[in-house]
Amino acid sequence: MSSCAVAVFTILAVTFLNVSAKHAHVKSNKFCNLYEGEWVFDDSYPLYDSNKCPFLIQQFNCSGNGRPDRDYQKYRWQPHNCNLPRSVLDELVLEVLALQQFNYMLMYSRNAFLVDITKEKSKRVLKLNKIGGSVKQWLSSDILIFDTWHWWLHTGRKQPWDLVQYGKVRVKDMDRMVAYEKALRTMTRWIDRSVNTKRVKIFFQGVSPDHWNSTQWGKPELQRCSGERQPFRPEMYSGGRNLPESVLENVLGTMRKPVHLLKITALSQFRVDGHPSIYGNPRKIGMDCTHWCLPGIPDVWNQLLQETLIRLN
Repeated sequence: MSSCAVAVFTILAVTFLNVSAKHAHVKSNKFCNLYEGEWVFDDSYPLYDSNKCPFLIQQFNCSGNGRPDRDYQKYRWQPHNCNLPRSVLDELVLEVLALQQFNYMLMYSRNAFLVDITKEKSKRVLKLNKIGGSVKQWLSSDILIFDTWHWWLHTGRKQPWDLVQYGKVRVKDMDRMVAYEKALRTMTRWIDRSVNTKRVKIFFQGVSPDHWNSTQWGKPELQRCSGERQPFRPEMYSGGRNLPESVLENVLGTMRKPVHLLKITALSQFRVDGHPSIYGNPRKIGMDCTHWCLPGIPDVWNQLLQETLIRLN
């Protein structure tokens, strides 16, 4: 493959420069649940060559970092009652992705918490009831995709705030799940109040799961995700429902305006083999059971987003 696409985003805004029906011929079964299925081995995968992808961050290029196996690149998500089309990017003949051929513009906004962090008297204050980012730019987009949770668990030097504020109350810290829910409710209230969803399509990406506790898939003898080479079957998983995902679904369920949840959590939970493990950042010795190797699982997230957009047209 000569092209690649990577979707690991906090806020991704899409603006159509000229609405084009170039790929409208792609057929879609709107009655099929895209998120109920299984991972199947497909030797025609991966969708692209990591060595020819200029967008790939080195820490996610596991094969380039010395990972000897390649099967993790060759699993395709297969819904039970329909097929998930391969990316339309496969039709491109370019060394790199040419966005102008699709008549849209992407804007990536790095705001890990969706709410604001301000600097006040040398203190960084996480304001759970104030929207962060460039709201005007968001409102000028045709599609908005929000993603959070992964960064809420950071502590110590990685924690980007000194105080947490909700309303007029400030504390040094609070239960992270509570803070996460409050931030989501601030975000969804803003959408209900300010976004014209007849024009702007709103997506939330589901929670990306990690695999630090190998007892959850019946292998307590393992060192986290290290050495795993294939997905596990759903019946092997005993970790229960992903709590942050449940919080996200509950909050979205209270909204007046239509939003679309990309339910990537459960299907990604089966892919313990997809993490960098010891083949992440080559300049740092350590284990990574949180991020994903590329090509890999996030490419399927792209396909699910693409198919959902097609269904909404």
